[in-house]
Amino acid sequence: MGSTRLPGKVLRDISGKPLLGHVLGRLQMLKRPARVVVATSSAGENDMIEAWCLEHGVSCFRGDEADVLDRYFQCARSLGMSDIVRLTADNPFTDIEELERLIDLHQKQGSRLYARVRTVAHRCRRRDIYVRSLGAQSSRGKAAAPSRARE
Repeated sequence: MGSTRLPGKVLRDISGKPLLGHVLGRLQMLKRPARVVVATSSAGENDMIEAWCLEHGVSCFRGDEADVLDRYFQCARSLGMSDIVRLTADNPFTDIEELERLIDLHQKQGSRLYARVRTVAHRCRRRDIYVRSLGAQSSRGKAAAPSRARE
């Protein structure tokens, strides 16, 4: 909710539903079962995101505002997840086929793979998809991550 360029964009209405609803709707196109959790910060301005998630039956985890990498790690650990797919809530154009391909590749390679794919859409800035094993996100792995990766 704290975007500097467009505050509140995650819940901004687009064709009758918030941007977050469009992002989650795309994930329903996955062919495999997936546990979807919105991992937002514990900042008070994100109370509205948690309320929206509760109202729509979506799991929500609250964590560190500044260290997004740790937020994902803590979320996955608290829910007993072994793998993490990180998507941003401001990208309603996730390529589901590419995401399926990356998850397949990750599962074949096991924890040895950390996949990061940047896609560029016409007139859109780049979009990232991250797929990691929780083990690759351990304390040692987090400490070695560059500060940009922690955002």
